[in-house]
Amino acid sequence: MTAASAEGPLVVAGLNSGLGVDFMAEIDRGQSGLQAGGQPGSSSYQRIRPDLLLGSSGRSSLPGSNNWPGSAGDGNREAMLARRSGGSAQSGRSAGGVILVTEVGQPEAPAGPEPIRLCANEVRRRIWHISPGLLALILPLIPHPDPLPVRALIELFALASLLTISVLATYQAIARPGERYWVLNVVSYPATIILTLILFPGHPEFAAVVLVTIALGDGSATVSGLLWPRWPLPWNRSKTWVGTATFLLVAGPIATLAYWLESRPPVHIALAAACVFTAVTIAAVAESLAVKISDNLRVGLTAAVGIVVAHWLSIGF
Repeated sequence: MTAASAEGPLVVAGLNSGLGVDFMAEIDRGQSGLQAGGQPGSSSYQRIRPDLLLGSSGRSSLPGSNNWPGSAGDGNREAMLARRSGGSAQSGRSAGGVILVTEVGQPEAPAGPEPIRLCANEVRRRIWHISPGLLALILPLIPHPDPLPVRALIELFALASLLTISVLATYQAIARPGERYWVLNVVSYPATIILTLILFPGHPEFAAVVLVTIALGDGSATVSGLLWPRWPLPWNRSKTWVGTATFLLVAGPIATLAYWLESRPPVHIALAAACVFTAVTIAAVAESLAVKISDNLRVGLTAAVGIVVAHWLSIGF
């Protein structure tokens, strides 16, 4: 085969979905035959019209490939031409009169990560993610000294460690396709809560706010965003206004209740709401940003900083 350009080999792939078989061949310039090989995942692809792979008889007449899939009636056949070194238009003619012409344009970008779907794995993931948030409402009802003694901190650390190990051990049941940094995602969830408890043992209400914000705020935002994937945010089109609003509407009131129940001395519910909604709003904005840092890590850290600063400014230490 000869071609209009002398740069690099071409990879031709034909797909006949009726046969369910991928046919691939590498056409090396200067050679008359076909060589097997070429992986589409590593090449830049440009679509070509399937009819241009056909000879005058309606069958492909690529040299060395008499059984190349396709006839004039193959409506679901797709052929693709990939050039390893660039995205300009290419053309060529085989000995049997087959013309290959690519569309003019740049190479297609590699496929991105699969979109998140509310499948069985995601449902189990949401259960694991949301259910610990109930502890923020249960623990204030258990009598305990204030500040928390070392023994109580150790017990809470042991509980968090047990839950974390359980999630790590069963992670394949809740994993997302192609997910990276999943260990960081799991570990950062309890780490931000325990760190807040250790730094402020006299204010366990801070940790309660962080727990509710991660568990119920971030968790409910994901669910609502999957159920109603409309109105994307202008600064991050993978997040939605529905998800962000759900984050605030769910985490705000419940975190306010947890903060109010745990505060010693007691604070007025309106003051508690002002402190908590400040922290939750900051965390919701952090969750909506298009950054690669784990959601759990950035939501937990911003919620912790937000509630500490809001408490200090409005109530003091």
